[in-house]
Amino acid sequence: MFVQALAEYADNHLQRELEDVAFEERGVPYFLQIGEGGRFLGVTPRFDQIAAKSGKTGPKGKQRSQTHRVPRSPVNRNSGLHPLLGADDIKYVLGVGAWTSPEEVENHAERHLAFVTLISRVAEETKDEALKACSLFYARRAEVEKARGALASAVPGSNVALYALGDVVTEREAPQAWWRKAYAIAVSEASAEPAECLISGIVGPVAPTHPKIKHAAALGGRSEVSLMSFDKGAFRSYGWEQNANSPVCDNRAMAYVLALNDLLRPGGAHRQDFGDVAFLFWLRDESTENPAITAQQRPTPAKVAEVQQLLRLSRSASPDPDRFYMAAVSATGSRLILHSWVTELLPEALKNVLGWWEGLQMQPLAADEPLFTPHFWQLLHAIEREGKPTAGRVVTLLRRALQGSQCPLGYRFVADVLLRMRVDSNKRMDLPALGLLRLCLNDLHHSTGKGEPMSSSLDLKHPNTQPAYLCGRLLAIHDYLQWKTFDTAGETQPNATVADRYYTLFMNSPAVGMARVFDLGRKHLSKLRKLKTNNDAGANAAFGIEQQISEVERLLGGEPPKAFGMHDKARFALGFYHQKAYRPKKGVEDDSSSIEIDASLNISDYAPEKESEQ
Repeated sequence: MFVQALAEYADNHLQRELEDVAFEERGVPYFLQIGEGGRFLGVTPRFDQIAAKSGKTGPKGKQRSQTHRVPRSPVNRNSGLHPLLGADDIKYVLGVGAWTSPEEVENHAERHLAFVTLISRVAEETKDEALKACSLFYARRAEVEKARGALASAVPGSNVALYALGDVVTEREAPQAWWRKAYAIAVSEASAEPAECLISGIVGPVAPTHPKIKHAAALGGRSEVSLMSFDKGAFRSYGWEQNANSPVCDNRAMAYVLALNDLLRPGGAHRQDFGDVAFLFWLRDESTENPAITAQQRPTPAKVAEVQQLLRLSRSASPDPDRFYMAAVSATGSRLILHSWVTELLPEALKNVLGWWEGLQMQPLAADEPLFTPHFWQLLHAIEREGKPTAGRVVTLLRRALQGSQCPLGYRFVADVLLRMRVDSNKRMDLPALGLLRLCLNDLHHSTGKGEPMSSSLDLKHPNTQPAYLCGRLLAIHDYLQWKTFDTAGETQPNATVADRYYTLFMNSPAVGMARVFDLGRKHLSKLRKLKTNNDAGANAAFGIEQQISEVERLLGGEPPKAFGMHDKARFALGFYHQKAYRPKKGVEDDSSSIEIDASLNISDYAPEKESEQ
């Protein structure tokens, strides 16, 4: 269960926060300085400068308030008066000021009075000198007005902490002890009827409401949202009030919220945003590199060797290997939305990442270059012009990378890539787009048995005999025939090649396309044979090309169908590219520069046959 994994994350990595739930880290942009006798000494701004996109600070840069450990509210503060001790929203700390709109005057005055009353009460009960100084400060109207003037430019909702007698009030021992006791009493009094906790399985009092989840404003929701909330009658079952519909004890509710707040922290190592969806990745033990981040990289031989070594080490940790988790979340209004949830043993995730890399590999046009594996962002551009596909597409790609062929890619990705190829002819030679088509076709073959496995390059020893693939090869051969004819004749190459003119026609209406391409090819062959060059280069070239055409025709075994389906169009695209990238090699092929996958790791359920010498 998702919340169980989050609670486990908090137990493993956020023990300090769990042990002291009465306090939390919040942005506190101002310290209000108070001296002896309650004198106002000034305001200390607490901001960090964030560099602008250009890398320079200045007017285009933003300021972010520094965080500080402050009291946490034990109850929902949307209704009623619930001040926090020593550090709170500016409307509580200073009441009515420049940050107050006319309709909020009464509201801010009430909250300020509650805050001042709490300070005086705790100062009397604890005898703390700093709290006494704060109480005297609020008793001196002129000093409070000075503070309001000093903070006139503060943004509404800014947090302010009291800093008295050289110390932050909330860091002093006596105020902290008082607040912890008050927090525990408030939580206990608010607990609902006993029930079985969905996370721990223990029967006991459950939390009527859960703490708020932060850092969701960039995901389409409010700055604080809830994952489990039953604040409307339509969401309640059998008359159960609030979170009694989903019973979770206070400690476990706090645990999963703390985990989400830590994972959602902007700029953190566990979060990546794609559009308005945040992807959260973590490991149970955080003992190795995160597979989700690794899967988005372009592998080098060193990186592949590193992942293979991690895989061996993680397997040796059996019977309790580390576990990987991924969640895709967004927000709407006051609610957090979970789009996808993945959990996988670390060895399986690493094995799937290696298979993901292998499945995307393509041979570049230069035969002496190693097999090409794309970055994750290049795949996004292969299916959407701006590289910003829908969240569902990104979720599916990441799940395929991390869960392997149990989450195969389907028609949607084939359609997306083919659409991009139709709009932009350069995509016909784009390795990320072609690698994605190859992976989709191999997923189809693995899950349904349809078609044949697609290799990373043209394999003449074990040729692919699917009609669509062979038609793509035929178009590429005739495209080369045209180029060779003009080049041998010393003439300027035409503006539109055979592929430019007939690629779309051949893919959509193969019978018609083949007739037109072959008719033009016969003319080119006739011209090439007649060219009088040194050593009869034209006739020899014509003979070699004609042999290639005959061999592909033999494999085709007759006329092509009248039309190709979606996956056949993808095979056509791969056949065209494989033929264009094919370069005959002399001697023994040297694969030392390519990324070699250790077969003993069994990283792919449908591993193509090893690339043969060509």
